[in-house]
Amino acid sequence: MELHLVSGFLGSGKTTSIITLCKHLMQKGKKVAVVTNDQGKYLVDTAFFRASDIPATEVQSGCFCSNYQDLVEQLDELCVRVGPDVVFAESIGSAGNLVGTVLQPLLNTSKYTPSSLSAIVDARLFLRLLHDEPLPFSDSVSATFRSQLNESDLLIINKIDLLSSDDIKEIKFKINEHFPDKKYLFQSAFSTSDIQNWYNNIRVLKVSEMKDSGLNSQLHQRALLRLKWMERVYDLKSKNNVFDEIHNIIDTMLKRLSGTPRAIAHIKAYIEYNGKYLKIGITSLNENDWQDQLHDLFAHSAKVIINARIHSDDDIDDLFIL
Repeated sequence: MELHLVSGFLGSGKTTSIITLCKHLMQKGKKVAVVTNDQGKYLVDTAFFRASDIPATEVQSGCFCSNYQDLVEQLDELCVRVGPDVVFAESIGSAGNLVGTVLQPLLNTSKYTPSSLSAIVDARLFLRLLHDEPLPFSDSVSATFRSQLNESDLLIINKIDLLSSDDIKEIKFKINEHFPDKKYLFQSAFSTSDIQNWYNNIRVLKVSEMKDSGLNSQLHQRALLRLKWMERVYDLKSKNNVFDEIHNIIDTMLKRLSGTPRAIAHIKAYIEYNGKYLKIGITSLNENDWQDQLHDLFAHSAKVIINARIHSDDDIDDLFIL
């Protein structure tokens, strides 16, 4: 069984990339499965994988690194239930030092050999990093972001469809200055050929190269304290259009953040309606395309799961409509 770990900061496009690759491999006759990972109990990513007919299990309430034994048990469960040829383990977006806390223990104390560790990065944030421009996070969170790139076997520069050709040339020019000898690929998570290229690169690796993240543990702990987590599950019904209420829930969250020191790290929502499903996301770059995704949709009822990571030194309970 191939075991590929996938890291990457909040909102980098890990889930979409893995789903596209899983569907491609399934079409080729391979059995695939996924282990998801996040802070809470109701995980948007798990719901999205299962709705996409991809076998998935999850490690809840914290990173793989602090729930290592649970990760091993979930891998055992997938082996019994699915018998997969390929497993992707998608780490929490705030993970740090996966090599020391997950990959090395897997290699030394389990029957599972981690073949690769890919780090997926939003190309727009990556370009800021290469230009030495301020990132929209505190120093501790920025250090966690960079550490994920340091320890990866392969760096996936994702969302290139949102960059100009000049920006892509700039990344190619600058990357060796900041990450010498780093293997990297450009990718759009919606491009099957790009995704296949990613898999072609990681499938030839038999064991992860186990690179050092360079992350200070105290700095990482400060980052985790600042990245607050909230989750809500709504079972909504409306005589009119339930999407008006969904729009109001998200819009209210954003308005309650506006003008405060708190900042979005990642907000994601899974919406199940009329036998269909939809995932939307808002990152630190404050995309507004979530409104376009809800436009012209209609239903009288919907189940909504919202996961939010907010960069804040204060409580964030007030963000949600209860």
